[in-house]
Amino acid sequence: MMATAEEMVSMAASQIGYKESPAGSNNTKYGEWYGMNYNPWCDMFVSWCGAQIGASDVVGKYAYCPSHLYQWFKEKGWLIDRSEKPQPGDIIFFSNATRVCHAAVVEKRIDSSYVQTIEGNTSSTSNDNGGAVMRRIRSYGVVGSSWYVHSFGRPPYSQSIGMPENTAETVGGVDNGVGTYTITASELCVRKGAGTNYALVGYENLTEDGKLHDVDKDSQLEKGTRVTVSETKIVNGDTWGKIPSGWICLYYRGHTYAVKEGTVAASVETSFKTGNYTIIASALKVRDGAGVNCRQKSKNELTVDGQKHANENGCLLKGTRVTVSSIVDATTYVWGKIPSGWICLQEHGTDYVA
Repeated sequence: MMATAEEMVSMAASQIGYKESPAGSNNTKYGEWYGMNYNPWCDMFVSWCGAQIGASDVVGKYAYCPSHLYQWFKEKGWLIDRSEKPQPGDIIFFSNATRVCHAAVVEKRIDSSYVQTIEGNTSSTSNDNGGAVMRRIRSYGVVGSSWYVHSFGRPPYSQSIGMPENTAETVGGVDNGVGTYTITASELCVRKGAGTNYALVGYENLTEDGKLHDVDKDSQLEKGTRVTVSETKIVNGDTWGKIPSGWICLYYRGHTYAVKEGTVAASVETSFKTGNYTIIASALKVRDGAGVNCRQKSKNELTVDGQKHANENGCLLKGTRVTVSSIVDATTYVWGKIPSGWICLQEHGTDYVA
């Protein structure tokens, strides 16, 4: 069976922490495998990951980024413009003012300005040629500047269900039952039945509300979408939920894709618990769900007490005390449910409450 995007991301993530030795030598197992050791190795790392999961036929095998982009992805019709949403498992290409110069694996899209990657030959102080495998959060940058996202290569992996926003392990087959869930995956496919063997329902067959949360019309609901699950099924250890538009996967191969309200998403580490907090941001938006794609509430939609502590735009003011009854930890963003809706507790490591 052809490898999936999930397997590509997992393989890349398994290499985080690996370093060339000695420092500055470009001596790596990836270069040795490729046959070009002691050379810059970002693209050899990408190719190695593809080979380990049996996906060289779609990922390609290259050491030179421009060739990988133009002679592989572009010629095969698998090149994606930077204006489109990247997907987990995509190969991201960066450019300096001269040429395409760096390649990596997309772990997840954060928002319209940032993408999370797993990169070879990088460091916290160097865009490329940094000597280590690391997880990084990258700005798209400005085209033509000294460093920016150029484009994405999208290998045609075996169809999968989407990738989770955090990679915390959960117990396979966990079933929290019916109720309201918030999608924490970057996007989540809606299928005709409970299993990856079922086809996507298609954008045209989503409910009208579902269509509002599928902005790119690909039958995948956006991160932060709230859904009502009326039935659950466990299939081969994976948990599926029936929503008005079809079926979505709630848990898959030990990963969480949607979190039931009233529970806390599995997380590698979070300091946030339910309880009372004070807003320390100058103003904080209240949304109708746990995600940046969820609609901001107006002032008159807040509780009576919330309206007393909000500005005219419906944002809660600094110093407001709130009670958080549920938490969704999506790694980059941590969301808390309060009586008026959902607020962001933390973004990119910056706390908005204390």
